Amino acid sequence: MEAIKQLEELVKSLKSEIKAVKNDKELQDLKIKYTGRKSELNTILRSIKNLPKEEKSVIGKESNKTKIQIEEILARKEIDLQKQEEKEILEEKIDLTFPGKKTPLGNLHPITQMYNKVVRVFRELGFTIVEGPDIETDWHCFEMLRMQKDHPARDMQDTYYIEEGEVLPRTHTSAVQIRTLMNQKPPIKILAPGRCYRNEKPDPRHTETFYQFEGLVIDEKTSLKDLKSTLTSAFRRLLENDDVKLRFRHNHFPYTEPSIEVDGTCVMCGGKGCRTCGGDGWVELCGAGQVHPEVLENFGINSDKYQGYAFGPGIGRFVMLRHQVPDTRLLFENDLRTLEQF
Repeated sequence: MEAIKQLEELVKSLKSEIKAVKNDKELQDLKIKYTGRKSELNTILRSIKNLPKEEKSVIGKESNKTKIQIEEILARKEIDLQKQEEKEILEEKIDLTFPGKKTPLGNLHPITQMYNKVVRVFRELGFTIVEGPDIETDWHCFEMLRMQKDHPARDMQDTYYIEEGEVLPRTHTSAVQIRTLMNQKPPIKILAPGRCYRNEKPDPRHTETFYQFEGLVIDEKTSLKDLKSTLTSAFRRLLENDDVKLRFRHNHFPYTEPSIEVDGTCVMCGGKGCRTCGGDGWVELCGAGQVHPEVLENFGINSDKYQGYAFGPGIGRFVMLRHQVPDTRLLFENDLRTLEQF
């Protein structure tokens, strides 16, 4: 029969062609040629239904037998190729136990690194870490800190408002101080780190979004001497630079009296004056002072019995001085050339 002869020729042809196969791609091409939907074998199988009844049984058995033969030849070749590949690997003396290339890992952002360090240092100094919402009310952020709506001190903190001048992204974490005073009686010793927002033009020392840590201590015996001692100890540990000098100078804030400003010598110019420090030779680190008696009395705390101090440094300033970053905006641009240095 012609069909049986065709089947025999298929097996013979496959045995001849498969000798030249050298890789998986060539083997897959051969599988498609001999077993695919348009292969000669499948054409014969489809034609069986049209054969005379006496031929169907014979051709059907031979076709199935040929199909099994073809599949076995292809399977053996696949095993041979796998063995050949393993042999080549061994011949190349590849050490399969040798460590591969390591994927470089990222690191914490310098702001995050300093944030974590601030928390650690002040915890060791006995402060409890507290947090508050980024979105605040005018009452928490200003009014309870002795800054009424027409108070000129508000000009120092240009504000983004969300809802008719009553709801705002907080301009300082001092709002957490108010929330603490609402729910806790002295003695109080807290640190409130977090993100703040101000509507001001960015420059080497200022950005619209920044991180601050507000400290508040209230007890029967606290003074500016304690404030200065605490800040000097903490700032030295945060800066890790004995060449940075601190200065405490008089200032004015509505919520503290007396008020002070704390500066550190500019590490970029060594105190001579440059673009980073605005030519002054000093970089402002924080405002601080003795908590105003009216703030205490607003929450039913006897200001004759209790005194307190507060301070609010910016975390970015410490990153600048610690790592000699000339422009705080570099810390927020997400440029890997800058961040990889940390």
